[in-house]
Order: sequence, then structure tokens, then C-alpha cells
Amino acid sequence: MNIKTIAVLAAGLAAMSANAVVLVNEGFESPTWTLGQDIAGLNGFDAASDTGYTIDNTHAKSGTQSAMFDTAPAAGSNWAWKNTLVTSGIVSAKASVYIESISGATIFSYFGLDLYSSSVSRLALLQVKADGTVWFGNATLTQVGTAGLNQWNDLEVRANLTTKVATAYVNGSAVGSGVSFTATNFNDADMVSRATGFERGWYDDYKIETVPEPMTISAMALGLAAIARKRRK
Repeated sequence: MNIKTIAVLAAGLAAMSANAVVLVNEGFESPTWTLGQDIAGLNGFDAASDTGYTIDNTHAKSGTQSAMFDTAPAAGSNWAWKNTLVTSGIVSAKASVYIESISGATIFSYFGLDLYSSSVSRLALLQVKADGTVWFGNATLTQVGTAGLNQWNDLEVRANLTTKVATAYVNGSAVGSGVSFTATNFNDADMVSRATGFERGWYDDYKIETVPEPMTISAMALGLAAIARKRRK
């Protein structure tokens, strides 16, 4: 293997750290979805998903449609998800959430992402409450920041099945880390909503990915780069 080939491989491995394998990518757009449809049991969403998530065109992060959760007909806790089994590596669950500004909203109303495993139930939960506060954890939730109401907020939870640690991001910035879990697999990321009043929230760009572990790839790239440097001498 010559120096040029080694250098190309090193650069390629370094670039891989930014590449993810997309398992679910849902934008709730036409013609797959029509206005007013309840998403439970349709287009890959599990039939056991709760009702109350319907296709709407009043707010959209991308395209023209999103999934709206209206608590008027569906109060209480509700979940909607696509089953996606992952047994190793890093899983990234994402969704953009829009919450209407609600006068006098109860702090118990929230919208977010709930990562589930058949081995332990919850891996981690990231939620935005109706007062704009952001909470993260699993058995116990801790306030980790704030999010804007009447605007789209990008939520992401990364669960590392090797280190058993979950990290949360809001609008691209880490807001919570070090949440540990004992799960041996990942089954799904629920769009989860809980309300005690008549709040509404919208979900868009719901995505699940597996992300390469950067340390492993970086180490391989550095090793190849070191070989290339050595052969130049």
C-alpha cells in the first residue's frame, strides 16, 4: 500500500465519523399522508400507537405538513412511534417540535421524545413543557434549559449502547449529558405528549439514525495517517 493510498483511506475514515445510517426519516408529507389522518398504524407507525396525532398543515418545519397532537380529544399521555431495533453503537433520535404559547399552561403538559427499550423500558426522555422549560432524564427528570414557544425547536437524544449513556441536544446544543441506563437494545423513539388541558403541539422531521462511534473511527484514521507520515521519512 503506497503513501497516497494510505492518506486517502485515512481521510475517508475521518469523514465517516460525520456519516449516519438513517433508519427512519418521516416528514409527514403528501401524497404519503393526507390532511386529517390519524397516524396510528399507518405508513410504518405501530398500530399500538395512541390516537391524537393527526396530519396538519398549519405549522411545518419543512415541507407543508406535520403531525399535530391536540389534547382536546386526546388528553393524558400519548405515544406514537416506528419500531426500529438497534443492539449496538450509538442511536440518534430526532424531531422538531412546535408548541403554542399557552396562557396559564400547567407545567405537567409536555411534548418530546421518549426512547424505549424492551430490556428496561425507558432509556431517556427529553421533553419541552408548556411553560418552555426543557427536562431530561429517565427515572428522574431534571430541568436542563429552556426552549422558545411559538417556534420550532430541534430535539435530539443520542443513546450510546456501548457506554450506556444518553445525551440531549436542543437546537444543536448539548443541554444534558451523563444520563445512564442499563438497556441492551433500542426499540423505538416515541413522539410523546402529555397534557391536562387543551394544549397543542406539532412534530416534524422525525428521524432515527445510527451514528458511527467517533473515537474508534478517529483512532483508525490517526493510525493510517501515522503510517503515511512514517513512510514519507
